[in-house]
Amino acid sequence: MGMHRDHDPRFSSPGGLGPVLLLITLGLSSCGPGPNGPASGGRVTIAPNGLTLSLGGTGTLTADARDAAGASLSGTEVTWSSLNASVASVDSTGGVTGNSIGSARVRASAAGAADTVVVLVVDQPCNAIETIQAWHVHLNMWYSDHGPVDPSATVTTSHIVALGATLAPTGPPVGGVVEWTGEFFPSIYAGGSMADTAVQIHEQSEDLISDPTIVATLDGAGPPVPTPGVDGFRLRVNLNNCTFQFFAAPSVHATLSVTEHAVNTLPGPDEGTRTFDMDIPLGLLQDGIEPLGDWRAHPMGPWPVYWSWDSYATLYAPAGQNAYIPSGEFGQLLFGIPPRSGPRGGALGHGRADVYYWISSDTLPPPLPQ
Repeated sequence: MGMHRDHDPRFSSPGGLGPVLLLITLGLSSCGPGPNGPASGGRVTIAPNGLTLSLGGTGTLTADARDAAGASLSGTEVTWSSLNASVASVDSTGGVTGNSIGSARVRASAAGAADTVVVLVVDQPCNAIETIQAWHVHLNMWYSDHGPVDPSATVTTSHIVALGATLAPTGPPVGGVVEWTGEFFPSIYAGGSMADTAVQIHEQSEDLISDPTIVATLDGAGPPVPTPGVDGFRLRVNLNNCTFQFFAAPSVHATLSVTEHAVNTLPGPDEGTRTFDMDIPLGLLQDGIEPLGDWRAHPMGPWPVYWSWDSYATLYAPAGQNAYIPSGEFGQLLFGIPPRSGPRGGALGHGRADVYYWISSDTLPPPLPQ
């Protein structure tokens, strides 16, 4: 099984992998400064980043306008509009009303910049989701990255995950938030079983000085193992605004091979290869806050829902946004301080995380898109 995105058809373009899951918060650059508005690069952000209403119910959205330097434009006039007012209408102050069951995008514009969020209208708020005693989860993820960790060393890393989990409630809602957790098991991968290699890690460290230059490799493939002190999979639903979020932190058993050269271990000589077996955490996969919708008719994140994002920004993503923060032995070195300002990988095409997920009270998911 190929570990690198360059040669692996699983890392085809998002167009071949089903509809892309649109991030709800869309910061749009302004076309130019308004009378009191931002210069090019300003943005408007709507809060919350999604809203679920009962039929005939109301809610409120707010808009934060800032200039290119991040300074608040509190006096700037905000224009609100709905792209489907028959489902959800919005007034001049951001007040939203649910008119019919369905979904609508609501837009806020200010000084040449704009943001949109999805408003869902359902027949019953959150559909009594807090009564569910078991969720069934299937999740596939492919992550790869490549880049320098200092002027004379580079790291290449690849993580593959095909996990399942059965979730049970942690207790009654606290502050309007209810959670379910469960341990991982090998799941479905590309329409078939991956029981023996459901979780995979390949990482390589190259110092560009030694001969040979590869000084360490880390390889592991097998069923998931627990990450100490971390729940395998956690689903969180906010009953106050009918949104959901999940967190996953898989690990895998791996072998680390370290090749030592005198140039790296002075005073030397101390050359040779040492190996270690260990359980390696792959990292934290974080789902952004998404509207729950009518989950009884549409499972949360059916297989056709697909994420893809450049990994270089994820460590600094706010808690409510999609992110994969790798750990591993070497992958974490790519997330040093200060953060780099652009994507990694260059012509190698690394620096992405691609995710499918499916969460439902039904037992089995539909076939994974090819």
